[in-house]
Amino acid sequence: MPILDEVDGFEFEEVMCSVFRNLGYEDVEKSRKTADKGRDITMIDSASRGKDEAVVVECKHTDTVGRPVVQKLDSAVSTYSHDGPKRGMIATTGRLTNPAIEYAEQVGIEIFDGQRIREVADEVGMDLYNGRVEIITDSVLHPPRPQHVLDEFYAVIDRIKYLSRDEVPDPLTTISLHPVIAADTKTNRVFETGAGVIHTIDETDNIVVDGMSSELDGLTDDLDTIVSAYDLDTDVKVIDEAEYTQVADRIDRRRFGGTDQEFRRWIKQQERDRLTETVSYTGDNNQTYSKECAPSLDDVTIRLLRPFYVCRIDASMKLNKRTYALDWFATADDSWVVDNTIETCRFAEEGRGSIDSVPAAATALKEAIGDPTYAFCPLCETIVAERYMRHDGVTGEPVCVECAVTDRFVGAKKHFRSDDTRQQYEDEVAAKGTVEKLSVNKTGVITVLAVLLVFALLFL
Repeated sequence: MPILDEVDGFEFEEVMCSVFRNLGYEDVEKSRKTADKGRDITMIDSASRGKDEAVVVECKHTDTVGRPVVQKLDSAVSTYSHDGPKRGMIATTGRLTNPAIEYAEQVGIEIFDGQRIREVADEVGMDLYNGRVEIITDSVLHPPRPQHVLDEFYAVIDRIKYLSRDEVPDPLTTISLHPVIAADTKTNRVFETGAGVIHTIDETDNIVVDGMSSELDGLTDDLDTIVSAYDLDTDVKVIDEAEYTQVADRIDRRRFGGTDQEFRRWIKQQERDRLTETVSYTGDNNQTYSKECAPSLDDVTIRLLRPFYVCRIDASMKLNKRTYALDWFATADDSWVVDNTIETCRFAEEGRGSIDSVPAAATALKEAIGDPTYAFCPLCETIVAERYMRHDGVTGEPVCVECAVTDRFVGAKKHFRSDDTRQQYEDEVAAKGTVEKLSVNKTGVITVLAVLLVFALLFL
């Protein structure tokens, strides 16, 4: 059974508020549950006749609506205070009788019956059949330009020593559209006792929540940093997903974790809790009293609820069966990395490798003080911390400690990319004279000379 037939009268009003907001009406507000004077919903149609036209809606959760209901609404419209044009609208889950339709046409009352409600809801992407009023939007926060989607990925590649962009495969790229909800609220309430007004609330607020969370949570630190850097009035744009098909293998539009009504209710609860406080006041008898002043949910008006997405990009590649990936939020002019497994070292993760030279020790010290640096070994096609890289003793080409062929010459450990270059180096050392051979282990020679100098100074 469709949801419109299952909800009660007040829930139907909430559904209609969501329908009207998705249709582009502004300042859509539901009247208080009592004394609505025939005005269940009021809103502004800013696209009507070039002026802000007030629209007064009467909601009827009934099978049929007769002429008296339309007459009552016509009266409610005429007495509604608005500086500009105004009109009435009947919204019903059922249908209007013929006399009601005739009268509505005479006085200019618009009709939204059950069939039209469902048709309009389908047009704006609202699902009124499975029990949820889904939030649908094409708006994205300052979306990255398609040609720059992978800039952050290649910036990381450029930081890897001995690895060029031409050597890496095209990454498998997914653009995920992460849902976010922003709301502008206004809360008005005056608290009175026999002593007069004791507390007044007149507050506006801007609230942004993670639209993906089923718990309706606030933003994570990453998202809060991103959203707070932009003006949501000017920097939220509608994107065409087709423009990104050449740079992304997949575009994943994430589902909002709550319905329009659920987000509105949660935001109102947050504002009610935030503004609740206990005040002290003096009564007519000069006694001091305390009273908790808590606004009701009806005191909180959500003037604007703006759903949008933030782009989150995941790019991954495989090098020698090992997957490297980068996950980041992106806008047109900035990025925030969430996870980076490209700049990682498998030796450090496995507790392998060693620091067996002065240059390597110096590199390790530099990494400990600042950000670590990483390098690519062309032999095993592995990214490792730079301290685990060496250079061939003959060619000078890079090689990691695991791939290197090692040998000692004049006490110094040397690294080579192959047995051939090791043999070549051995032949070159053998051809050197005695003094020349000492140059093979300059560090060792300097160390011995330093020790001899200290000994001479102390004992001679």
